[in-house]
Amino acid sequence: MFGEKVGPDGTVVAFEPVPHTAERLRAAVADLPRVRTLPLALSDSSGDLAADLGDHPDAETARIFSAHAGEGDVMFRAERGDDLVREGIVPRPQIVKIDVEGHELEVLQGMEEVLSNPSLRHLFIEVHFAILGMTDRQDVPTTIVRLLEAKGYRLRWVDQSHVWAARA
Repeated sequence: MFGEKVGPDGTVVAFEPVPHTAERLRAAVADLPRVRTLPLALSDSSGDLAADLGDHPDAETARIFSAHAGEGDVMFRAERGDDLVREGIVPRPQIVKIDVEGHELEVLQGMEEVLSNPSLRHLFIEVHFAILGMTDRQDVPTTIVRLLEAKGYRLRWVDQSHVWAARA
């Protein structure tokens, strides 16, 4: 049934940079041959990034802050989506879902070529307004909207924090 959802040649690529969460994800999809997991974050540049796991090191989510780790932060590898596609590491996507705890704009900026390619038909993005507000980045949702509209997408907010972008 899963193969029918992504088509006979379809692949789902899931990115998870937090080591313990990446391992849980790998185990959860081990029996799904069309799902690949990569222990990476997506961002606007390649390199090492720091994430704050908060007060709970086993938390399901991490907030990406910078390339400089603070006390209790976890370091992990980040790559640009455009580079991964260009190098053939991942296939050119037709659908993208982004849920990155306040790092949404950086992910989109790292995949400008992917966004410009007509094969990408839909994006689903969870915009973390609270995190953006706490980090004094209230302008990010407007920047995301402008970026996607400039790339030819129509946007619809499906609720207060989820936007669906479809190629116009």
